[in-house]
Amino acid sequence: MRQWGANSESLILREEVDLGLHVINDKPQSFYQKRIHSGAGYFHGNQSGEYVKFLISGVNEHQDHFKALDPTIEVGIIVDSHI
Repeated sequence: MRQWGANSESLILREEVDLGLHVINDKPQSFYQKRIHSGAGYFHGNQSGEYVKFLISGVNEHQDHFKALDPTIEVGIIVDSHI
């Protein structure tokens, strides 16, 4: 995942990116916003393997949301989406 930038829309139109996400956080915005989605998750697969955390700017740099599912998880690999 990449942070939404000035060229994100053109990347989607050229089909170089399949899905674009624009994350609105709880900071004051200059336009009206309404929360339309909340998420849930579960772990599936090899739970004794290595856990990877993908850093997404404005979402999880300073929070480990996955710890809501299992507070004992320790991340072994961190991937930063910043280019």
